[in-house]
Amino acid sequence: MTKNQEVKISKKELKSTELGKYIMEKYTPKKDLVRKLSEYAKGVFTHKTLDRVKSCGDFMQHLTNLEMSAKRVHRSNSCGNRFCPLCTWNKAKKDAIMLSVLMQAIREQEEQEFIFLTLTAPNVQGNDLKKEIDRFNHAFKKLFDRRNVKKIVNGYVRKLEVTYNQERFITNIMYKRAKDYYDKRNLKEGDHNP
Repeated sequence: MTKNQEVKISKKELKSTELGKYIMEKYTPKKDLVRKLSEYAKGVFTHKTLDRVKSCGDFMQHLTNLEMSAKRVHRSNSCGNRFCPLCTWNKAKKDAIMLSVLMQAIREQEEQEFIFLTLTAPNVQGNDLKKEIDRFNHAFKKLFDRRNVKKIVNGYVRKLEVTYNQERFITNIMYKRAKDYYDKRNLKEGDHNP
């Protein structure tokens, strides 16, 4: 086989390779979530967007070595939708690599360090989410407009994460996992999840 030669292998052969195991382990659960998203979003997304989301991740072409141990996605059909589990996972991986390289370069060239700050907000209902994000953004801006903060901060990277808990009632597992949270709110197992 010559260098840069394209080789097609069957699904059965692929599953026995390291690359195949990686794909089955990492991509398959996310592809299942893409299918769920396309079902939930039928009345929300346009027909064109829904088709792109449904076909997201159907085709992937990897560059790899002969042993198929090293891998890199060369081409794939991704929808680019920010709600797509596959696309957000890929974007998070790319962002992590970019941040890692950026942090290393700043450490070496500028001789500066990073401060990691995690800000959290209490749970809100879905219809109050936009208002809460606006409030959060305003508070963040006020924090970084302070004179003392401006003196020591030369820049920042900011990420917003919104999670959704689908459980309507507090389960035993949820209660054990966040006992302090529920106790502060005088909630117990079986109560409505806030």
